Amino acid sequence: VAEQGPCQAVEVNPQGQIVHVTPLTTTVEGFHLQVRNVHKLANGNILAAHEGEGAVREVDPSGKVVWEYTGVTNTGDAQRLPNGNTLICCGTQKRLIEVTRDKQIVWEFSDKDAPDLNITWISSLQQLKNGNLLIGNFMRGKEGQGAHAIEVTHDKKKRVVWKWENHTLIQSLTTVRAIGE
Repeated sequence: VAEQGPCQAVEVNPQGQIVHVTPLTTTVEGFHLQVRNVHKLANGNILAAHEGEGAVREVDPSGKVVWEYTGVTNTGDAQRLPNGNTLICCGTQKRLIEVTRDKQIVWEFSDKDAPDLNITWISSLQQLKNGNLLIGNFMRGKEGQGAHAIEVTHDKKKRVVWKWENHTLIQSLTTVRAIGE
């Protein structure tokens, strides 16, 4: 669970008991933009997307920052890949990037790769079992005009293989996940 104010990641077991609380570093004073999605990594650390700071941080269980990537805007989500690289949503920059541990961008998908989808704000991501990426499009300011969820190949072709939109049901999508993945 990502909590804003105090900014922390809270691990809860299936019985509803708190297993661990990891403090998260932020310079944002107001609750709203402190942290978005968090993910527990295989090494026990937490990967946290700090929207208001445009940062993604990996922290150990005590909250010590062990890796950080900055310089993006409205970071809503990030995911560590099996190869050690990190996928990062770049919000209003309308792009998703893959960066190495030494912070080099090695792959990017943006609104320019699929202009017909009206990508306005990439807010969430998930690497699927088939290697493709499921991307959430927030649609802020462009409600009713494009795809809410997009599946794209995670390769040089960046081919859109699936999209979903339902403007009657959803105006601004914050997070999309494929259950069972």
